[in-house]
Amino acid sequence: MHAFCGTLKSDLVFIPDKAKVDPVLYIKTVREPQVVQFGHMACEEYGLVGIVEDGASGHKGAGRQYWQLNEMESIKWPAQSPDLNLQVIEAQWLDMESELEET
Repeated sequence: MHAFCGTLKSDLVFIPDKAKVDPVLYIKTVREPQVVQFGHMACEEYGLVGIVEDGASGHKGAGRQYWQLNEMESIKWPAQSPDLNLQVIEAQWLDMESELEET
């Protein structure tokens, strides 16, 4: 798991092999130690920040309530979306930057 916003990037979090990522495991291994802290840091740097997660089961149910408790906005996204691939996103940003420079 990895988070990024602007020029900020979180540490990479590895989930144990063959672990079932339910909301409890996800909150304990990813959200609490990484994403919430990173979200607050990104908010200080850039202002309002929305958290984008795919529709994986670990992100649902208690996971949604967790964002509300931490006063963070979660943006809905389709499960296993290729749009969340960091390489694809960075390539798209380069395309957008070059397009904007031309105008």
